[in-house]
Amino acid sequence: MLRFNFLHTTFVELLLRKRRLTAIESNTSTQFNKGYVQYYSDTFTLENYLTSGLYNIFMVKIIFIRGAPAVGKTTVTKKLLKILKVEYKKDCAYFSEDDFRKQMQFKYKGKDLIAHTNSVEFIKIVILKLLEIDHYDYIFIEGQFRYKEVIEKYQEFISNNNFESLWFQFNLDLNEMKKRDIEYRNVKSKNIEDEKEDIDSNIPENAIIIDTKKPPEDTLKEVLAKLT
Repeated sequence: MLRFNFLHTTFVELLLRKRRLTAIESNTSTQFNKGYVQYYSDTFTLENYLTSGLYNIFMVKIIFIRGAPAVGKTTVTKKLLKILKVEYKKDCAYFSEDDFRKQMQFKYKGKDLIAHTNSVEFIKIVILKLLEIDHYDYIFIEGQFRYKEVIEKYQEFISNNNFESLWFQFNLDLNEMKKRDIEYRNVKSKNIEDEKEDIDSNIPENAIIIDTKKPPEDTLKEVLAKLT
């Protein structure tokens, strides 16, 4: 077993500083990342680090693609995933909030707050399990994130796990949204005005606002420029 003095191991110190993990020191132990792994103050066991799964979360960045219906979230995100994989050799995972919010919770209406907050809990569990068993550079979550409570839950999740994150808000004027809703999605969302109002009134701090009236390829380039 390889053992390193914790306080004097340059590799460990630089790695943890680079990934901005916060140490909470006590007389007996130092705990990192909310229970993912325990580092004891006298020594650091490399074997424990490699088997803990903690190394899988160092590099991951959570990307939120947010917006009202018909603004181009799914179209752009799926094209982006392909480019990141093929051209940039990045390992990505993808979650559609709709799958968790509407399809898995058929007992609720799509606008019900509980359906939205439940979807957050489901996705959080899956993300942590995914990172326990594999490595990813980016994890994309695409959806409405309609209510303030939903955004706060995700922000707490990001903070508690020391993840890096980036929020994109796709914007489009209401008339264009309604037009696309019918032409491209072959649907007519009943509450599209209310959804847009809720989403526009709860924009996450530091979100990158992108107008998607332009062609999807231009939106794609704009998002990609922020990621690479």
